[in-house]
Formats: sequence, C-alpha cells, structure tokens
Amino acid sequence: MRYSPRSARRVAATVATASALVLSACGSGDDSSGSTDNTGAAPPSETVTVTEEVPAEDPAGEDAAAEAPAEDAEGTEGTEDTEDGEDAEEAPPEDANCEPDPESPVITDSIENLPPPGLPDSTWVYKGDSNYNECSDLSYATVEQDPQGNAQFENRLIFFHQGQYSTTPDTANTQQHKIVDTTEDSVTVEFKDWEALDEAGGANVDAPNYTETVTFRWDGNGVTAEGRIPNEP
Repeated sequence: MRYSPRSARRVAATVATASALVLSACGSGDDSSGSTDNTGAAPPSETVTVTEEVPAEDPAGEDAAAEAPAEDAEGTEGTEDTEDGEDAEEAPPEDANCEPDPESPVITDSIENLPPPGLPDSTWVYKGDSNYNECSDLSYATVEQDPQGNAQFENRLIFFHQGQYSTTPDTANTQQHKIVDTTEDSVTVEFKDWEALDEAGGANVDAPNYTETVTFRWDGNGVTAEGRIPNEP
C-alpha cells in the first residue's frame, strides 16, 4: 500500500509517541523494582535497653564504716595510755635529785634495817663510800663494822632503787670488799675470799690474791646477784 506524504508523517508520529510511552512505562517499573529491592535489603533497626543495677545503700553499713576509725583511734589511745602509765610508774619523781648524793640522810636512816655486826658491842658506821642517786635503778652505800677488832672486820653493802632502800642479798658475814664498777642499774663488787685463803693456808697478807667478783643488778623487781658471794655461813 502506498501512503501519501501527509499520512506517512502521521504514522511516524504515532509510532514515536507509542515508543515513548513504552519506554516511560519500563523506566517506572525499574525504579519501582529497585526501590523495593533496596527496602528489602536494609535490615530493620533494633533498640537495645541496658539496665545497670546499683546496689542499695546500707545505712547501717555506712554508720559502721564511720565508727570503725573512731574505735581504732580509741584502741590506740588506750595502748598509749597504758604505756605512759608503765613509764610513769618506773620514772623517778619530778623533783628527784639526779646527781650523786653520798650525804643523803636516806643512807644513814637505812642502817636501822640491817642486822647488827657479828662482833659483840659493835655497830655499823657509814663513812661516805656511796654513789647514792635518786634517779638510778641501783645505787649503793658501804657501811663498816665499828670497832673493827681485827683484820677480818666486816663491812656491808646497802642498795637503793631510785633513792629508796631496797632489800638486798644477805652479805652480813661478807668481809671486806671494794667497788669495781657501777652502771645505772648494777654494782660490781670484788670481795676478799677469806674461805679460799684459809683453805690455801695462806697468811692475811696474801688476802688480796683471793677474791670473788659479784655483780648486783636491779632486774625490775629487786636486786639479784650474779656470781658467788663468799664468806657466807
């Protein structure tokens, strides 16, 4: 069939319009499909709620914690008080004379505590041999038999603890002695050992060769002797 030029132009326009409509429909379909695919690929978002547990406050526990330091402080204070008390018990009086005082009347007053010398009608006499000290744990004084009688006359030690007369080991029958050393709490004495001299058959002139060294010490409760005290009955 043969068309006229005007008819041919109408047919071409109709075909072009139809093609445009088809292409438009295809494009809309692709966009709609793509949109659907994208929506399906994205996973739904989730909301997670985290709950943190906070321990309940214990009023009683807070009070106990607050009181604990106070109790410790009281306990420490009590210990210090006890220690201070012990120190105070051992310390000399505040008005004590901490210098040696060999002229103290306490020395001569203490003689009345001693048994009398072995020689009848004799007494103890103090002649100034002492390191008496009101602050020392142990100080001494020497008293001598009067009258002496012979070369083996008696003398005796008196001990003092912080200036007070202290009961001492019995040395009433101990013969002559000399002080070898003293410390704040001890007195070391060298005794003539007449017993050893007699056993050896020696003369009195040899007596300096026969001695015994004894240390008297304050042990916290009284005077103790370290060594053998000679010439005891």
